[in-house]
Amino acid sequence: MGFGVSMHAQWQRVVEKIGTSLDRWRNLQANMAGRALVLKHLVIPKVIYFLACWQPSDANLHWFEAMCRNFLWSSDFEKRGFVGVAWSTCLLPKKFGGLSLPDVRFMAARSMAS
Repeated sequence: MGFGVSMHAQWQRVVEKIGTSLDRWRNLQANMAGRALVLKHLVIPKVIYFLACWQPSDANLHWFEAMCRNFLWSSDFEKRGFVGVAWSTCLLPKKFGGLSLPDVRFMAARSMAS
């Protein structure tokens, strides 16, 4: 599981893999609903899985959230697009006007507590 490798290096690998995955989806030119679906069901669950193995730093979580935000708004995880609503609103359930995206920061804090 990467013994002898720093936690930061482990999360850098995770972020690189997710960046590669998002890059493939960018090339398919999905609309915003499609990008939200990709984030909700393919990208964020991968990170939640890795939370069970390694505890990320705040910088790693910030980088991952930035990738998700950029992908949602511009379809390119490296470029910032026009932001329609706050990220915190995107994390809300649909009945409260959000996109029901899982909150990775909350999941990381919860995994640390247990």
